[in-house]
Amino acid sequence: MKNKIQIDVDTERKPNLIIGHPEEFNPTTPEEAKEVIINDISCIFEAFCELIHLADQSGYGKKSDYVKTAIEHLNKML
Repeated sequence: MKNKIQIDVDTERKPNLIIGHPEEFNPTTPEEAKEVIINDISCIFEAFCELIHLADQSGYGKKSDYVKTAIEHLNKML
């Protein structure tokens, strides 16, 4: 399944985070929507892990510190 996710973050706007898909995408059933959401979560986490890896490889910090911070944020948010 090809997936396109649009993530718009603006800290000066309410809501500050908007997540969406291109207009041509329109799930028609709850099952389809659930599958898309699970796929979106997987894709976002893959991008997130790549960001952590690139930061680590570039010497901007340790992977373990970034992962620890991410887990702390998830625990606070959820």
